[in-house]
Amino acid sequence: MHFLASLAFSVTFFLLVESRNLSTGEKQWDHIIFTQQWPESACEHVNASGQHSCEIPSSTNAWAVHGIWPSMGDTKGPNYCNESWSFDPSKIQGILSELKAEWPNLYTDTELYSFWEHEWVKHGTCAASLDSLRGEMKYFSTGLSLHKKYDVMGTLAKRGISPSRSKTYDLTDVVGVLQDEFGYSVCIGCVYNQDIGQMLYQMYICLDKSLSMIDCQHCSQSCRQEEKLVYHPIENNIVY
Repeated sequence: MHFLASLAFSVTFFLLVESRNLSTGEKQWDHIIFTQQWPESACEHVNASGQHSCEIPSSTNAWAVHGIWPSMGDTKGPNYCNESWSFDPSKIQGILSELKAEWPNLYTDTELYSFWEHEWVKHGTCAASLDSLRGEMKYFSTGLSLHKKYDVMGTLAKRGISPSRSKTYDLTDVVGVLQDEFGYSVCIGCVYNQDIGQMLYQMYICLDKSLSMIDCQHCSQSCRQEEKLVYHPIENNIVY
């Protein structure tokens, strides 16, 4: 009898939770992908594609935050969880100088706030289901904190992988160093340029809802295993 009562309670609780989620339109996610990008590769890539005019500011001298992306299972997303929650630039004025350096908008042909607005509307409104990420200030401040905690450039350099115009690196070595140093599996992303080759572009760290690192279970296959990685030094204040 006790078992049946417990079962009935569990089913009822589950239905209540699902009913709440359906009634509020809340989109579900189970982990976060914290993404950093290598600014030089980003600019070299868009320069080749002609999509944007790109420039790395003088205050940016390391890997830069791309975003905090709530995700579900083996997919990226949900996205755009609250279209009524528009981006308000006044909410991040207290950290603006840090954002310009560590989470920069590299595209000079766009408005200063456009990148942060995009990340907030697409990803931040979904992350906001966590109190620790609820609101622009919490969301972007957390990104800056995670950026300091997971120092990709320093971690790679400690093991002999530094930006270079003459050296290239094996994909397995880069992934192996990051996993050894951070203690969990990570994912990396690449972009390809016919003149330059395969460029190290992004690094993805997976976090649970307490913002603790976990293994990344699913990696998109944007890198060619057999091809070397180009990791060029940052060139500041050059318009690509």
